[in-house]
Amino acid sequence: MSAIEVRNLAGAVAFFVFAAAPAQSNSVQPAGWIEYASVYPGGLVYSAKLDSGAQTTSVHATEIQLFKHDGTDWVAFRLKGDDGTQRAFKMPVARVSSTRDMTGPPIMRPVVRLTVCVGNISAAVDVNLSNRTGFNHGLLVGRNFLRGRYMIDSGNRHLLKLTCPSELQK
Repeated sequence: MSAIEVRNLAGAVAFFVFAAAPAQSNSVQPAGWIEYASVYPGGLVYSAKLDSGAQTTSVHATEIQLFKHDGTDWVAFRLKGDDGTQRAFKMPVARVSSTRDMTGPPIMRPVVRLTVCVGNISAAVDVNLSNRTGFNHGLLVGRNFLRGRYMIDSGNRHLLKLTCPSELQK
C-alpha cells in the first residue's frame, strides 16, 4: 500500500469513527456582549457587559467602607441597579484584589461573594467592588462567571431572556 493510500485510508477511518460517535453535550451557550444580568442578594438588574478579557466580575459600588467584625474583614457598600433601585450591604471580604491601570499605582479593591445571574444561569462568584463611574455598564461579567457557561457573540446584544431561578428571588 502506498503512502497516499495509507493516508486516505486513515482519513476515511477517522471520518467514520468521529461521524458515528455520539455528539458531545456542550452546555456553553451563545450570549451577546451586552446582556441583562441580576446580582443577588438584592435582585438588582443591570445591562451588563460580558467581558472575556476580564478575569473577575466587577460591579459599581459606592460608599465602600472596610471594617472589622468578630476579628474578620468586612465591607459595607451600596449597589444601584439600572432602574435606580439601591441596596445597602454588609458582607465579609473574600479577598482584596490588586489591579492596575496603564499609568498609575496598583488599586486595591475589596472582593465579595455574590450570586450573578445571566439568562437562566446563576452562580456565586467573586465580585470586585469598584468605582465604575464613567463606564457605560455598572456590571462587568468576567471569565470567573462566563467560563463553561457562555460564549460571547461580539456582534450581538441581548440574546438571552433574564429568567433567574426562583429560589434567588426570595
